[in-house]
Amino acid sequence: MLSTISGDNIPTCGEPFLFFPLEGRNKVKRNLLKNLATLAIAGVLAAAPAWADSFKRTHEGETYKDFTLSTLEGEAKALSENLGSEGTILAFFATWNSRSEEVLSDIQKLHEKYGAKGLSVIGVNVEHAEWSPEEEPLIRKAISDAGVTFPVLVDKDFTVYNDYGVIAVPSIALIDGSGKILRLTTGYSSTGKYEFKDSVESVMGVEKKPVVAETKGYHPDTMALRNGKMAERFFDKRMYARAEKYALKAIEIDENYVDPYRLLAKIYKEAGMNDDAMAASKAADDIERALKANEQGIEKQPAEKPDDKNDGGGTSTKPEKIEKPHA
Repeated sequence: MLSTISGDNIPTCGEPFLFFPLEGRNKVKRNLLKNLATLAIAGVLAAAPAWADSFKRTHEGETYKDFTLSTLEGEAKALSENLGSEGTILAFFATWNSRSEEVLSDIQKLHEKYGAKGLSVIGVNVEHAEWSPEEEPLIRKAISDAGVTFPVLVDKDFTVYNDYGVIAVPSIALIDGSGKILRLTTGYSSTGKYEFKDSVESVMGVEKKPVVAETKGYHPDTMALRNGKMAERFFDKRMYARAEKYALKAIEIDENYVDPYRLLAKIYKEAGMNDDAMAASKAADDIERALKANEQGIEKQPAEKPDDKNDGGGTSTKPEKIEKPHA
């Protein structure tokens, strides 16, 4: 059974875009996007905070830097004594930053899901460079609001903050079971948060199961699926330029993957570009039709019939000739 479709395996019914090769699709995409070099729709697009690969004084691949800080109750905890057997999340946050609440909530969910499986989660509050007793109730409220049950330490004089070279809050470090830093995320943007979660799941040995396409016999490329999911997430957040970027990336990886085409149709419809939306939708319909036709051709083999030229009474199973598609 074929996993991808190309060339002579594709049926045609004479329509110009029944199933077009990659170069043809690129031409269609260029036509669709000729007025969308930058999809800037006033009042709709939202810019996400910057995402960075590293802190100022800490880099991925390095061994973690040990430290000892205390909780609000005064209990001292060393990082080295609280590492998880599979991985450790080290999250720097401050109550005055709105995204810190989201970080605490998200990593609490990871703590609940993987804490018993070897993942350690540690929060480090970096409220201000000079500690004030008035900050304690604010920190306690943030911990309570997020339902935090993992240890939260307080870096009262920014010693650890400066040692790690944290450049903004919230910032998160993911440490693997051997003590090496796998990922550093600064700002916790929409892209960064999902990539960080994927990294955590990878450390915990979670295997991503590819989504099986509706059409039997065809499975979208795993990376195409990932980009497609990112596109959907950005679309849900009304971040259409980013959604378009990831949808096109998914198509570039796997041109037979229908969902990104349908998402592009939605994006262009939201932008008021009805002709482009219709073109993207038609491309999706045509590709899906060809995939289904190909699958039916695979499952339903031509019936054997006597071969008049075979004196021995044998049979011929040669299928009828399939025309090539129109580019």
